[in-house]
Amino acid sequence: MQTVIRTDANHTIGVGHFTRCLTLARELKATGHEVNFQSRCEIPELIQQADEFGIVVTELQNDESLPESTFLSVEAQQDWAVIDGYHFKTAHYQAALKIADNLLVIDDKPRHTEYPANLLVDQNYGAEHHRYPLPNNAQLLGTNYALIRPEILALRDKSRSRTRSNIHSIVVTFGGSDPAHATGQVVTALSAVELTDLHVNVIAGPANSEIPHLQQLCDAAGFILHVNPSNMPDILSTSDLAISGAGTTIWELMCLGVPVISLTIAENQIPAARSLEKDGLIGYLGQSTDLSTADLASNITGWLGAPDKLERMAKSSSKKIDGQGTLRVIAAMAKLTNNNSGDGA
Repeated sequence: MQTVIRTDANHTIGVGHFTRCLTLARELKATGHEVNFQSRCEIPELIQQADEFGIVVTELQNDESLPESTFLSVEAQQDWAVIDGYHFKTAHYQAALKIADNLLVIDDKPRHTEYPANLLVDQNYGAEHHRYPLPNNAQLLGTNYALIRPEILALRDKSRSRTRSNIHSIVVTFGGSDPAHATGQVVTALSAVELTDLHVNVIAGPANSEIPHLQQLCDAAGFILHVNPSNMPDILSTSDLAISGAGTTIWELMCLGVPVISLTIAENQIPAARSLEKDGLIGYLGQSTDLSTADLASNITGWLGAPDKLERMAKSSSKKIDGQGTLRVIAAMAKLTNNNSGDGA
């Protein structure tokens, strides 16, 4: 298959869309397909990361207000166009279908009255209840289709086998940009908690604007700050507890069997976080902007005193995400391509 992918990243959009599209691009390439990755990306570290994985990103400078500028022209008609981003509208999807036979849209909730797509992926927990204006067989909904990075999947078995009945290490992570500044909020709260023999890793993504301030907070508390670490999967998998947002990283933590207590940093994270908490899969503390430092410290202390509950929670959550979602998406794309070509392969 020949596939052209479009997603963007900046300090407002964040990096989750780019990360999951890069995961799809890497797996497509690894399984023998051709990929053309196009993006308006304002975060150089993401372009470099893609290059390290052998994915060349064509950087766009065009006027996004024009639907026909959704993609740069391609040399040949594509089998698939993939679009991921809340700022894209129906007109952009229709423009994509001028250069591709099929369209795959990645979204997190129904946003439009119509989706002129052949397939739609919504990897969020509880997405099976979302009502998209598409036939049921065109919808790939739920965590079975979570786009998990290969390096996370490679650590899944080892991480799930770890005993986490005692909390010795905590990782704090709130995505690539953390516009709500929840990382510093959690670091401040943790510094007020009595942490005997606990190791705390704090991860700041490449678009985080608070890195100097976070470094000061971590130095004062004796925590270790990692800025866009290349070994992030190892840090996650060897942690006994994660304090995180409810974005892309939470699916990776669940896949690894790491217990999670979450603060949401965006409105669109709240439904999934509440559903995950209701089903006993994570601890949900609420939206970061609604929590005082004292309340946050008290809640964290309470969870640290319940390691058995955290371990049970993690074992249950790891069963919801097996890490094979990207391959399932590619299989659905290939099936539709083959059916349309009439070869039945």
